[in-house]
Amino acid sequence: MATTAQTAAPTVLLSTTPRNWTYKELVTELLQSDDDLVHWLQRKGLLASTRDCNKCDSSCRMVKKKTLVWRCPRRGCQAVMTIRKDSFFSKSKLSFATIIELMFLWSIQTRVTVAAEQTKISQKSAIDWYDIFRDVCAKYFISNPVTGKTAKIDESKFCKQKRNVECLWRKIFDNKQLFEKLLEHIAEQYTF
Repeated sequence: MATTAQTAAPTVLLSTTPRNWTYKELVTELLQSDDDLVHWLQRKGLLASTRDCNKCDSSCRMVKKKTLVWRCPRRGCQAVMTIRKDSFFSKSKLSFATIIELMFLWSIQTRVTVAAEQTKISQKSAIDWYDIFRDVCAKYFISNPVTGKTAKIDESKFCKQKRNVECLWRKIFDNKQLFEKLLEHIAEQYTF
């Protein structure tokens, strides 16, 4: 039986900006509750806050089954869809918490082997996610050319330039801004 999801605000971390967080705060406060994390992701624009049914265009409700899903309340329809639909997370089976933790670890320059160990995923998966974060940086510079710095990105040589793009990203944004800016740019790429 599905129950309507409660979207009460998480504790301390929702009221502070990501630039003020420590790794310990991220893990102990934000990543402990799936409901709190989903609410936070919605506030950051990384997950949809509302969703219309694909079949009948009724407004869906977020309900909790085994996980949180969007469910159409209309009798006869009651279609169900994942809350990941059309989001940055849509092609992954990793939990939201694991992806956000990886993102934070990448932003504080944690080695990929350490990140894989801390998040309990394979090293290959961690490498893939670090590459995805570099892709986000590259897309940022393609749509926001930087003046005064060399930021020309040849999309045909995209893979070879990802590490250089990451270095440029780290030069432009100070260490305390990296995680926050990554979240902001992902939210810009996936509008609902």
